[in-house]
Amino acid sequence: MRRYLAIILTCLLVYGSPIGSYAEGNQEHFQLGDDLLLSNYHDLIDGKNIGLVTNQTGVNSQGKSMIDNLSGYPNTTLKALFAPEHGLDGNAKAGDYVESYRDAKLNIPVYSLYGDTRMPTEEMMSGIDVILFDIQDIGARSYTYISTLNYCMIAAEKYKKQVVVLDRPNPLGGQLVDGPVLEDPYKSFVGIDNLPMAHGMTIGELAQFFNRKIGADLKVVPMKGYSRNMMFSDTGLAWVQTSPYIPTIEAAIDYMATGLGEGTGIVQSEYFKWIGGKGIDSKKYADLLNQANLAGVQFTPEDREEGGGVKLTILDSRTFNPVRTGIYALAIAHQLNHFEVPVSQDGKITMFDKIMGTGKIGEMFIQDLSPADIENSYQASVAQFKNDRQPYLLYGNETGSVAQTQDLGKTTGIKKATIDGGIFRKEKSYVPFKSVFSQLGYKVSWDTMNHLIKASKGIWTVVIDPNATPMNVTVNGQLMGSEIDPFLRDGITYVPAFFVTYLEHSSTVERGEAIRIITEEQQIDVNYQTEKEPPKKVDTNGKIVYLTFDDGPSSITSELLDVLKENGVKATFFLVGRNINGREDIVQREVEEGHAIGNHTYSHDYNSIYRNENAFFADLDRGAKEIEEITGKTPTIMRFPGGSNNTVSKRAQETSGWIMKDLVQDVSDRGYHYFDWNVSTGDAETNSYSAESAIENVKKGVGDASKKEVIILAHDASPKRNTVRALPDIIQFLKDAGYSFETLDETTPTIAFLK
Repeated sequence: MRRYLAIILTCLLVYGSPIGSYAEGNQEHFQLGDDLLLSNYHDLIDGKNIGLVTNQTGVNSQGKSMIDNLSGYPNTTLKALFAPEHGLDGNAKAGDYVESYRDAKLNIPVYSLYGDTRMPTEEMMSGIDVILFDIQDIGARSYTYISTLNYCMIAAEKYKKQVVVLDRPNPLGGQLVDGPVLEDPYKSFVGIDNLPMAHGMTIGELAQFFNRKIGADLKVVPMKGYSRNMMFSDTGLAWVQTSPYIPTIEAAIDYMATGLGEGTGIVQSEYFKWIGGKGIDSKKYADLLNQANLAGVQFTPEDREEGGGVKLTILDSRTFNPVRTGIYALAIAHQLNHFEVPVSQDGKITMFDKIMGTGKIGEMFIQDLSPADIENSYQASVAQFKNDRQPYLLYGNETGSVAQTQDLGKTTGIKKATIDGGIFRKEKSYVPFKSVFSQLGYKVSWDTMNHLIKASKGIWTVVIDPNATPMNVTVNGQLMGSEIDPFLRDGITYVPAFFVTYLEHSSTVERGEAIRIITEEQQIDVNYQTEKEPPKKVDTNGKIVYLTFDDGPSSITSELLDVLKENGVKATFFLVGRNINGREDIVQREVEEGHAIGNHTYSHDYNSIYRNENAFFADLDRGAKEIEEITGKTPTIMRFPGGSNNTVSKRAQETSGWIMKDLVQDVSDRGYHYFDWNVSTGDAETNSYSAESAIENVKKGVGDASKKEVIILAHDASPKRNTVRALPDIIQFLKDAGYSFETLDETTPTIAFLK
């Protein structure tokens, strides 16, 4: 089973001093709850057994993890660790299943709260006196760390444990409160309580707010020197990546501005710096957004493969309102391309409505109401929330004594430089290592004896090993995680731009075709070009086979996966949405073991889906949402039930014409790549087929094995056990014939009956 915490990365992010450590300078004025626990509030934990809920963000102002602090504190016993979504190291992707395991160094369990359960069980809580919570939030209702806090409090109340929350700042400050307030029918793990989209509360204040309904034995260790008008930059802290798509404070600020369009086709990119979709005129979109006079932000038109869109430049992070921007960005996008709004029905709540916390916003988009009308619709509930939250606030609005640090994009009076040669690649900005680090004052050299690249300045020693595959990076002898992924091109070593923020008290700002790195003393603009990935091509000197299974998940899926795993083979599963309910863990396993997931509609009911185009796409979209809720990704590949040239659909159609030609065109227009097959096991024709006949059908279909590309159709359904029995022999035959096994994706050359 997959394990998300590599041993060395654990040492770096959990036990050692993380590279994303906190800056010094304001610590005499500002302290975290984490800083104060052992000095001022140790009586809350002395003599007690502790269960610590934390991740890579749980570090104090000196960069030391609470895990280290507790394990070295003699007056208490650290009994267990609890990890939220993304795992203890924060590297698991959104929606990825996270395993529980035992920590080898501390010899204590690490319980996943994003695996088999999202709430601590009685067994997990056994022997624990106090649940200690130390995680950095980003200030958005839909970010799941606050849901984990809520669930831990419920479990603590149920099993009579005390909860202690170590308070941390809200990155957006305590004064931004905006967005639709969640309604009870729309509660979910991405919306755990009746909060607006931006709640303006610290994690400790949220705990007190949650407790109005829970009644747990709760204590909050407050911060020192914090006030509501402080943003993250005012604390003197450097940002620690909270999750893979929030590597920087800029990403946290932009999160709600571009990430609200679940299921609409309006998507974000570049860590929430870009928003757009198919059918949008980028220039018109930018003009309309700029004309809306949204404070603190400027929009630049930029086309991408996802479609037309705009890139955000934050001019003033204090006046910028990401929620308002997000609502306007979606409403104006709908005016331009009339995207289909996901609608909750039959008791099934769409992810779009879960994120919005209500179905009313989607209804207003459908009615093409103006952004201002939509914004006005929830102002009364926001005002009510502000009143409701008042008893639970810990901090006032007085100006804090900390120094005001430089705002994003404001760089007057500092040394400036421009460097060419950056690359935008795979949703990340990369900068030339030697040029940038030399500019920052590092001594960069080549170790000819060991063939290593070295850079040193002050307390930091960075070593890049270009001989490793992939190239690895160590800082002060400790191996960095997979997010720091350098590469070599034309003799130049490139590193992610946000790696600089790990080492320097700095920030990054995207500015058109450049990324601006801002430190206290310097502004470095790195001009870059966007790298376009070449489409995947079939090796003309080799042979590739794609095993595909339709109609699952089912009672035989686990057996199919066992056979594939035993033979070291990956396959593509085209899922029927209605079959996922109750088998979510099987879909998770498919993803974890490296198989591809495609859409095979929700119902697979010919009489329903082939009545007309609207019926087909409504069913297809519903299937996509089922997959997305498990995998965290919208599927981009699909297969028509019956294949693209099926004739059985004619009986179901309301019109006299055959709509398949229109459908194959329209699925492409909607961003799907559809696949048929050129070899079949024959298991679709009857349930009385044999394993032997399935093997023979594959052998006949492959013929003399001269086909360079083979897509094999098989089925994942309860009556198809002979397919399971035949699979080992089919795999062995194909291996003997010289085929390599791959999974389908949007870059695979399409085999289609109808084009």
